[in-house]
Amino acid sequence: MLAWALALGLAGAAPAQVGNGRADKPEGASAAEPTEVLGSVGAVTQTTDLALDARDALRRRDGVRLLALRDISASQRHPLAAWIDYWELGNRLATAQQSDLDAFYARWPATYVEDRLRNDWLQELGKRRDWANFAREFPRFQMNDDREVSCYALLAEHLAAQDSGKAMPARFKARAFDAWAAQRDLDDGCHQLASALI
Repeated sequence: MLAWALALGLAGAAPAQVGNGRADKPEGASAAEPTEVLGSVGAVTQTTDLALDARDALRRRDGVRLLALRDISASQRHPLAAWIDYWELGNRLATAQQSDLDAFYARWPATYVEDRLRNDWLQELGKRRDWANFAREFPRFQMNDDREVSCYALLAEHLAAQDSGKAMPARFKARAFDAWAAQRDLDDGCHQLASALI
């Protein structure tokens, strides 16, 4: 249904006129030829198929296919190219380097998908205990809506203070407890934070 509606919109078909039970063309307008509509349906189907193919490749963890679909979607300026790029990089996030993320951020600056990947990357950096890159990335995390990332951020703050010999602010333990208590399920970030403070 959505593909058909999009196809009609892409074909530039005039809206149907109510009256005699058929679609009349407005004065001075020409009705879309059937081949124009069919061509548009094909274009929408190709667009939809590309995104569905990428989603299926992600489910299968087919990195080679995802990379190819990422490149195709970018070259075609596909409306979901950012998400296909997100899926491709997310599929290999465990082996990604900071330079891979920086390149992604440059391709999709100031977008929702950029911040979603930053969230995933911050989780990965916390698992890796890569506090230098974590400290660089965390201030850029706009949504700041992930409890585990919040715990990792508090842990990074605690470790940095320990390394520099600075005392933590008086309210730090209360902030850490609030973050730990707000978790739904036990996660690595909050577990590591609690362990460091015991």
